[in-house]
Amino acid sequence: MPQENTQASIQAVLENLRKLDDGQNNEVKNDVLFLKLLMDCPVVQSLARAHDTLDNKMVNPEQNNSCEIVTQILHDIHGIKSNAIAELTGILQQAHFSGVLQAHDKIAEQRSINQKYVNQFSSPPIKIPNYKNAVRMVGLSKPRNEPLGMMVAVVNHEVVVTRIIHGALVHKQGLLSVGDIIKEVNGKPVKGKPEVLKEFLNKPTPSFILKVVPSYNKPTDEMIMFVQCNYDYDATADMDIPSRDAGLSFKKRDILQIVDCSDKQWWQARFVDKSGEPKGRARLIPSPQFEERRSIKPSRSEQVIKPVCEMYKFSQNTKFDDEHTPVMYEEVCRMPEFPRKVIVVVSEDKSVASQVKWKMTELFKDVYKIPVTHSSNESLQNDRHYVVCKKEKMMVGIRSNEYLEHAEKDAHIHGLKYGSIRDVMKSKKFCLLNMASQNLKFIMNSEFMPFVVHIETHLPSSENSDTEIQTYAHMYNLTVAFSTVEESSRVIHESVQTEKSNPQWLPLSWVY
Repeated sequence: MPQENTQASIQAVLENLRKLDDGQNNEVKNDVLFLKLLMDCPVVQSLARAHDTLDNKMVNPEQNNSCEIVTQILHDIHGIKSNAIAELTGILQQAHFSGVLQAHDKIAEQRSINQKYVNQFSSPPIKIPNYKNAVRMVGLSKPRNEPLGMMVAVVNHEVVVTRIIHGALVHKQGLLSVGDIIKEVNGKPVKGKPEVLKEFLNKPTPSFILKVVPSYNKPTDEMIMFVQCNYDYDATADMDIPSRDAGLSFKKRDILQIVDCSDKQWWQARFVDKSGEPKGRARLIPSPQFEERRSIKPSRSEQVIKPVCEMYKFSQNTKFDDEHTPVMYEEVCRMPEFPRKVIVVVSEDKSVASQVKWKMTELFKDVYKIPVTHSSNESLQNDRHYVVCKKEKMMVGIRSNEYLEHAEKDAHIHGLKYGSIRDVMKSKKFCLLNMASQNLKFIMNSEFMPFVVHIETHLPSSENSDTEIQTYAHMYNLTVAFSTVEESSRVIHESVQTEKSNPQWLPLSWVY
């Protein structure tokens, strides 16, 4: 299918979805919204373009004697005095232009040879060249104060290219590949002497020539994968990184584009700006497997002798899972603007989160609604914020995972059901919750898509509160410094209204 027709078809589907959005009930509207988000997703657009590109038929060359034609043209225009002719002669005689024509003729000739064997049973004879002693001369230009973006290592006394940074000079020029063996630099042997190569690279010389034994490794293509960082990383303090100057430092919730993950320990990534476009050249970050191994390995000062056999409390299984299943990077995609239907307020001071929640429903009663709480306390029968149930019935629901949170107080059980949240989501209001941070993982999915607000209080920090922030900070969409209940409520409301009008980065698992 031609690319124009594909894009026109996608736009037609989107127009039909916009028409369906009017006059439908809330469930249908949610489905239509999901389809619109899916069709507008950059990943879907990229897949469509990739399909169109792969579906295109191969274009056959017009001729395979371009070099002869250019030679004839130069002969015909020789002696003609004209500025245009002089400019044309200069272009046709350029080494790069001549190289392009030679490559074109070689490919065209090879394709015509292969075409002769298409309808024959036997394949054309293949000549396997001997690459063992093949060498080539590579000329590199190096602007002042700009790194080449190439890393080498000594392997069996040979200086081997081990990494090429995407977006750097060597990558842009495309003359070297990972695995190439550098024999000489400007005529000086460098075998087993990487310091000689380093000395030349540090000189202000604008260009130099390398004698290289090519590896014939195909360069890796740039990836289209975006991730959210779930931990803080300082490349300047990393003792394991191959080059601290080539490292990329980041904070929790920063968005990065991963351009190369072929290395098991060090990926290449670059930042993404507010418009969703990558910026700057790629740099090194730890791979998730490498960082997980480093993070769970205790330091010598932390190693404590423990009993060989130790009891494990089943009631602590949530804490165990949270602390020992780190997710270093979460794959995300940029989605068009849409409202998050669930707003969650969390804080180390639980009373502050509760007060802000109720204040928001008081100030903006037409915007937010709090789901009802189920309770076995019959004295709450006339309270419109509660639904009274038998204790036995609630216990059955808890065992069936119908409750997001539950607690027992004064021999009565109180709990928040998933169904109560869904009931508010079906209305035209935002569902407003306050809950413990460790329970956020139960609603971090495509059904609820919560917008999580963390209220930072001025209470004296404790080890538990610091650990909670460190563990769950990557889930917080917004952090608000607490001043007063009313002021914090207004700040959160303004942020929610702004967020729904801007494109958002969502976990890929929420979209597909």
